[in-house]
Amino acid sequence: MGHLGEQGWRIGRDGAARFIPLNGQPAEPPLLLLRPAPPQVVSSADQQTMLLNAQGALPLSTLAPDKWRIAAVTAGGVSLLTLQPQQSPRVIALPQARADHLLLSPQGDLLYASEGSVLRVWQIGDEGATLRETQPQGEPPCSLHLLTGGQSLLNQDSRDVTQWFAIAGEHGPRLHEIRTFAGSSPTGLVATEAQRRVFATLAPDGTLKLFASKQSGPIVQRQLTPGVESLAFSLAGKALLLERAGSWQVVHISDPGSMSAGAASGKKSCMKTTPRPTGCGSPATRRTAISRNSV
Repeated sequence: MGHLGEQGWRIGRDGAARFIPLNGQPAEPPLLLLRPAPPQVVSSADQQTMLLNAQGALPLSTLAPDKWRIAAVTAGGVSLLTLQPQQSPRVIALPQARADHLLLSPQGDLLYASEGSVLRVWQIGDEGATLRETQPQGEPPCSLHLLTGGQSLLNQDSRDVTQWFAIAGEHGPRLHEIRTFAGSSPTGLVATEAQRRVFATLAPDGTLKLFASKQSGPIVQRQLTPGVESLAFSLAGKALLLERAGSWQVVHISDPGSMSAGAASGKKSCMKTTPRPTGCGSPATRRTAISRNSV
């Protein structure tokens, strides 16, 4: 999202990079098409830009002001890439052929990788990664999320959303399920907030709910208009960004018990939505360009 809150930008799975207004207007024509697909990692001649050929989302952590770590699923399996200005990427290849979901802790020292109904937690160092634990799950996760601080893991499966926390034991910290969020959507969208331990769910029937980590039920509930395909919190946590077919929209959050919705102007409205297809889709190949000057 831009600093003025008037437009956002994205690079889609089709390789098209474009700006999208936040007032409900159609997206602008693509500014760039990243085709054909590159090899796993390609750096520009000046080492300022890197192009990845990877599947699904690319979790990123900032290790230092000029040092970043990315997790990716490539043709060679799960990899970790450490990036610094004027240097070639440092790649750690994990002995895991694929992953349905990847999450990096904010510090970049832990990787959560789910494959089917198995969740693996990798401890990451500068020279390599070791498997900290393997956690069998009752069902394959539909999505995984970290609350702010990176200490609480949210697991959404076909039943509900549960919270997991690492508790110290004889063999070191291990994940334990500590809470089930009543009324959370098992098949809807989930978004976490960066400033507080708060997350939102958007159910297929259009119900938007906000949850706090220490409460088992929702703290607020509203209805949204049809057609929301994805959602995310703004960095300050004062708004939700909704993606619809060909356009984006902002829902402003004035406080935990009050939300106003509409276009970027903040116009209030009563909202409903349509169902989202159920099930966990397979991640498509995404070609992502990352500028080291702007990460």
